[in-house]
Amino acid sequence: MPRLVLAAGIRRSGSTWLFNVMRFAFINAGYCVYSDFYASYQPETVADVHVVKVHEFVPCLAEQNPLVVTTYRDLRDIAASCVRLKLAENTPESVRLVTKEVVGREYSAWSSRACLEIKYADMIRDRPKAIKRVLRVLGLNGVDPFEVDRDVQKLSYMAFADLDPVSQLWPQHVTDGGVGNYRNFLSDASIEAIEEVGGPWLATHGYTLETPRLRRTYSFSHRLARRVKQTLLSSLRPGA
Repeated sequence: MPRLVLAAGIRRSGSTWLFNVMRFAFINAGYCVYSDFYASYQPETVADVHVVKVHEFVPCLAEQNPLVVTTYRDLRDIAASCVRLKLAENTPESVRLVTKEVVGREYSAWSSRACLEIKYADMIRDRPKAIKRVLRVLGLNGVDPFEVDRDVQKLSYMAFADLDPVSQLWPQHVTDGGVGNYRNFLSDASIEAIEEVGGPWLATHGYTLETPRLRRTYSFSHRLARRVKQTLLSSLRPGA
């Protein structure tokens, strides 16, 4: 049985980068690697390792006890990326739907099974450091993270006329990789709509909300939840 490794979770959050990092990590370690997107994945393919990219939760994959690594990103940047790609409209209704889908159908189930989560901003800030974290959970500490980074950076999404089945890159794959650039694309109403449905998620993951009434509500709730957790942990310590 090949080892199954998943680059799973939220779309437009660096999951293709993660997919290629894991693919090159195993290749550079000398393994025979088969990699694919879940929609065209053929589990009978002979290889040492299967690296599969997937967004929505797939129970039959989860049942195979895979090693899962996820990425996540500011929900507002994700919505802005979808708008730029014309996968969504810059309206409260459209971005609200995108937010519900990425949190409910793509993030939550995979996150609970992940052995590592990588924040998009950390990936952008220091790629080799993020790659080291991936190599550690893959058990490939002997692989050079800088070599993996060079291999991934050599991939040019501009060189493909259509979806590349090997790298999963396609024309205009990256529209604007900046952090927090949603402010340049989304309307105030769209930002508020995202924060209304994704406020707890954003606060929990360390993102600052822009809508004053929601920022007060969710920031307080997040601090309160953290204090309750700390109190419970303290009460469980020996001698408490």
